[in-house]
Amino acid sequence: MHTVSIEVLTLIVAGIAAIAGPLATWVVGQRTHQATLEATRQQVRAAVVSTNRQKWIDALRDEIAEFLAQDDLLKTTLNDAEPDHGAKRASSSRMVRLFHQLQLRLNPDEADHQRILALADTHAGGTPGRNLSREEIEELTNLSQAVLKREWERVKSGD
Repeated sequence: MHTVSIEVLTLIVAGIAAIAGPLATWVVGQRTHQATLEATRQQVRAAVVSTNRQKWIDALRDEIAEFLAQDDLLKTTLNDAEPDHGAKRASSSRMVRLFHQLQLRLNPDEADHQRILALADTHAGGTPGRNLSREEIEELTNLSQAVLKREWERVKSGD
């Protein structure tokens, strides 16, 4: 009788092992799959954010550069002996458009962004015929470089 009990016990343990082994493998596989899926989602999100931030940086750089170029063009137009009023109007219109693009791109809650907008507004929306001074151009350039560098550091860190 004692021998039968050991045989039955062995069969029971073997049956449990036959069921528990694949079940444990399945549970571990599901958890691994979920962890891999979550890691992939995070990587894709980071890649999308990084790509969008890089596009934002490129667009801001282009807008600031064009804004400063238009300011220079207006200075040249105003200093001409016979100014081309059509060119002046087109350049002024482009400046206003660039200002609005900057306004929509920059964060109104960040101090350096506010200052960039204030400098741009001085010319685009402020006094007609007023150009940025050399000091204002330098300040706008320095502020823009600081913002661009900060954003680039965020791209590099994957933030």
